[in-house]
Amino acid sequence: MHGKYRDANSSKEVDSILKEAGPRECLVWQNLTGERNLYYVKNVTYDNDEKVLEFELKDFGGDFSLKDYVYIKLEYRGTMLKTYINRIEKSTVYIKYPDEVNVKTVELRREKRTEFKLNEEILVTIRIRQTNNQSKDQILKFQLMDIAQTGLSVLVSNANKLYIENALEMKLTHIGAIRLKKPLELKMMYMQDYRHKVRGKSQFSNRAGFKLVDEFLMDELLGFLENSTRNVT
Repeated sequence: MHGKYRDANSSKEVDSILKEAGPRECLVWQNLTGERNLYYVKNVTYDNDEKVLEFELKDFGGDFSLKDYVYIKLEYRGTMLKTYINRIEKSTVYIKYPDEVNVKTVELRREKRTEFKLNEEILVTIRIRQTNNQSKDQILKFQLMDIAQTGLSVLVSNANKLYIENALEMKLTHIGAIRLKKPLELKMMYMQDYRHKVRGKSQFSNRAGFKLVDEFLMDELLGFLENSTRNVT
């Protein structure tokens, strides 16, 4: 897979990657005494609750060490893991996440991304449904940080963070002053701590990244960009 490797943004992104892990083109190896001991994988199991990855190896020779790094290549997004083995049972290697696991994946976004400075105060509106029995959805505005054809990131206050993290459904209804013809469903990809300055004073909040289930209509996105101060990267 072509692309630039980067560290996974969050435990939620790692979970989404590991859920897709399968035996196809999966490799597990260690470099011991100057030699690479490499094995193909027969089966992969990921226990999301216990945060344990199980790799059943083909023709395993029992020559792995619990004291040395083990390297794992997944087919999904070319993901690479560097970690330690938690335990070995017969031909199955167990990895405990997030215990000292370094996860790198390929940056898939190749489209142009439009970034906005915080002092521009460009807002987007998101409709949030939190519970099935809640009679009224939350309608919240967030400061836009960047936007592309298939996603966006926004600045989220600590007060609003829980609304997003506990959402059953989120839909983008407006970008700036433009009301979308059809609200677009959002999937949160990461939530990161974010430090910035307001009037010279440091503020602590969060940066949330979202993927659109369906892409923007091109005329709506271009209309928004043409009427907004922007810095294209």
